[in-house]
Amino acid sequence: MSQTRKNNDKTGEPAEVERPKNIFVCENFKKEVEFVTRQLGISDINIFSFPARCGRPQLEITELSRLADDRQPTLIIGGICLHKIRNELAARTDTDIYIFDNCFELVMEKKIVEYFIRKGAYLTTPGWLAEWKTHIREWKFSRKTARDFFRESCQYVLLLDTGIDAASTDNLREFAEFIDRETEIIPVGIATLKRLLQSALEPGTHTPTLSEAATDKRQLADYAMSMDILIRMFAGDLSEKGIIESILNNFAMLFAPAEMVYLRFLNSTPDKLYSKSGAEFEDPVIMQKMAALNQPYSWQPSGNGFMLQLHFNKELLGIISIDAIACPEYKQHYLNLALFLAEVYGLAITNARKFDIINDQKEKLQSINQELSRREDYFRSLYESAPLSYQSLDGDGNLLNVNQTWCETLGYLETAVIGKWFGNFLDEGSKEKFQRTFPNFIKSGNIDEIEYKMIKKNGDLIDVSFSGKVLKDADGKVLRTHCIIKDITKQKKILKTLEEAAKRSNNLEGYIPICASCNKIRDDEKEGHPWVNPSEYFTSRYPDLKFTHGMCPDCMQIWYPDYSKKKKKR
Repeated sequence: MSQTRKNNDKTGEPAEVERPKNIFVCENFKKEVEFVTRQLGISDINIFSFPARCGRPQLEITELSRLADDRQPTLIIGGICLHKIRNELAARTDTDIYIFDNCFELVMEKKIVEYFIRKGAYLTTPGWLAEWKTHIREWKFSRKTARDFFRESCQYVLLLDTGIDAASTDNLREFAEFIDRETEIIPVGIATLKRLLQSALEPGTHTPTLSEAATDKRQLADYAMSMDILIRMFAGDLSEKGIIESILNNFAMLFAPAEMVYLRFLNSTPDKLYSKSGAEFEDPVIMQKMAALNQPYSWQPSGNGFMLQLHFNKELLGIISIDAIACPEYKQHYLNLALFLAEVYGLAITNARKFDIINDQKEKLQSINQELSRREDYFRSLYESAPLSYQSLDGDGNLLNVNQTWCETLGYLETAVIGKWFGNFLDEGSKEKFQRTFPNFIKSGNIDEIEYKMIKKNGDLIDVSFSGKVLKDADGKVLRTHCIIKDITKQKKILKTLEEAAKRSNNLEGYIPICASCNKIRDDEKEGHPWVNPSEYFTSRYPDLKFTHGMCPDCMQIWYPDYSKKKKKR
């Protein structure tokens, strides 16, 4: 990073510059700058953003002038996008400039940024991801050309998550899916940006000594190691318990403490203790001692360790107690590193709790889906094995669904009939009848036992009774019909037989012309109306009738008088 600050013309010492009234920063980092200034309690400052073009093309001085009155004390923060105008800006007496080789240094140390770029990462931020579709349009990329470009330029997409935008994870997923690249997330927080703005906006800023510079190098190496550990951490168990174990392992690798305990807080209340190995345990004395910490950190009584609060958005998430570190001469450096990591870990724990909630809801949803699937199978079984044929039609009378009974009754496969017009399965008379009745069915919403003749696959006709209801949406649009079809062929045959029997019975009522002498009957249904004997008359009309012979008492007395007398004596 190059920094330009104004010097006193007489002494050459840094001049006392009025605190900036304006901050100009890339639009990708505007939300982070606004968040930090609020944390620092600075309200009398204007924050403006310039386009995130990454030097393609370079910014013009007029673009800053259009945003605000840049003649006021101004702080300008950027990267290669400012190279063209850096000299012109440096000539101003009321302007401080921070120009980075890479703008990602605002939230992550330069060496670490370079490390991930060498690994083939395409670095991005919540601010850039929020507008990724706009960037794709501006680059005039199609889905194909975007995938081709990113396949050649990077191995994966790495989100430097500052924790400012809750939608950044979803935006990352959508962007990565669009360009077909893998993703990783590192919760970097805003500690680096906060140190920069604190130095630029608050009094007391000083130039580091050589000793401090050496310490910074050691710190940078530890930061790099810690970030490498973080990558592995977030590639593992993402539950809160898994993140706590990873935090303990991370501190163990960095500080090598002999003693380490983590106290989990839930809703600002002490909840559980975790040992150095990540196992839960109970110890009311330790819990009470750690819960008494009412500041960001404190030194242990031994002087060889510290206790540290983990926060995110002012919510206390946990306290870690570290003691008997391996190199106590570096304890201040270790505390500084731990304070830097605390914000990252706070974000990680917050995300882990969200992950646990989502995972719990996912398990509940899976259980619900399993129950729904079981019920669906049950009702599907009832539907398929129902003794009556079922069919569902759309608003035009085309088949949407049929059950197994329908297929067995008519001899068709389900796949052969879905989408076909129902009238195709009716004889000509019923087809015309269906065309007349179906619109009324749709309009009225129900139909009851209307009869049709359906054609089976083998060509046989069957009589059916058709009943149903119409399902409509809130706007009255037809969604489908639910129809029951009963095969009434046998019932129709039985009814016909009964009707014929009744007709025959009716024919026995009324007057029958009969000869008074020979008892022959006149058959008016035959040509010429011949007179026939009674047996011929009845058998011609009722072929199923059978006659049996006997003799009445009068004829018995005429033809068999002796037998008749004996029977009377008895």
